[in-house]
Amino acid sequence: MALQRVGAHACRFGGRACGSASWPTFAQPLGLILLSRIDRPAVRSLLAPDQALFLRENLKLKLLNARLGLLARHMRSSQADLIAVESALARYFDTSAAPIAQAQSTLGRLRKELVESDLPRPEETLAALNAAAGGR
Repeated sequence: MALQRVGAHACRFGGRACGSASWPTFAQPLGLILLSRIDRPAVRSLLAPDQALFLRENLKLKLLNARLGLLARHMRSSQADLIAVESALARYFDTSAAPIAQAQSTLGRLRKELVESDLPRPEETLAALNAAAGGR
């Protein structure tokens, strides 16, 4: 028996019509078919328990990378890492939970505060201090 597409929302399976209204009666005895909309998923992406560990470690590494980028004055790199962490929080965690919402707001504020600025380099600061001291 083969599944044949008849129209936009109908099909035939073994000579039996299976339109969108008859899918539940057709699929229920088999228990093999689950119909869901993929443009509006009912649940967030689910992870296996061992994969959740890797997700948490990946988030930690992204945050550490953002910190290193900040120390090296690479603001764009730090912002990109923070955006990646924010999107992972939105995708894999329950955003209605208070700790997750607080983390998202903190990350958003931090990302907005990271702006490219021309801070003096340490060598320039030491040279200015030497000049101000008069070469003592």
